[in-house]
Amino acid sequence: MWAVSLFRLKWIGMAFCWEGGHKLNDAAQTNVAALASRLFERPSFREAVIHWPSVPVSEYVSEYYPG
Repeated sequence: MWAVSLFRLKWIGMAFCWEGGHKLNDAAQTNVAALASRLFERPSFREAVIHWPSVPVSEYVSEYYPG
């Protein structure tokens, strides 16, 4: 559940919630950022969520899609 929720937040441009550096959240949440990174790298997550057919690519998650 957390993996999908964090990816959706990142997909809509709200990764600042844990990355910080934004006027709404200046402080980075390093534990959440590390967790999100590990979750997004899981092969099962990539297959089931990131590379699911017909999911549109967002500019905020373009690093997970081949050029």
